[in-house]
Amino acid sequence: MSRQTIPGRDLILVLILVLLLMSGGFTYLYVQQFGTGQLPSQSVRFFFTCLICWFLYKGHSWARWLLVLLLSIGVFIGVFGSSAADPTTMTFVLVAIYSGIVLSLSFAPHMKGYFTTKGRGETAPPRREKSAGEPKKRA
Repeated sequence: MSRQTIPGRDLILVLILVLLLMSGGFTYLYVQQFGTGQLPSQSVRFFFTCLICWFLYKGHSWARWLLVLLLSIGVFIGVFGSSAADPTTMTFVLVAIYSGIVLSLSFAPHMKGYFTTKGRGETAPPRREKSAGEPKKRA
């Protein structure tokens, strides 16, 4: 598979890696700080993160926009939420990374191509340009 066949695949893989590492890291830090009482809910959250990342990798556009929505909510809470009164370095890092992922998924030029071809290496059929002298087909 070439880069032309799957535009944006490398960027998607990097975004997924970052998301999974952050999610796993937050689960670890949460358990270290608060104990294992909430481990089942953290495990379910991590499972859904993996599931969304899988559908994102497969090229499903709904997963892209769901992730954009959820990360945007995370950015909003990070900026205006309870930690806004006492921001920490972790909050700044979280907001910066989530904002970067949201902007990449929303506006990166290769994202449209990745989600158009469903990310599976399928290429859309080439568009045929009509010449000026070619008659129009009637439906």
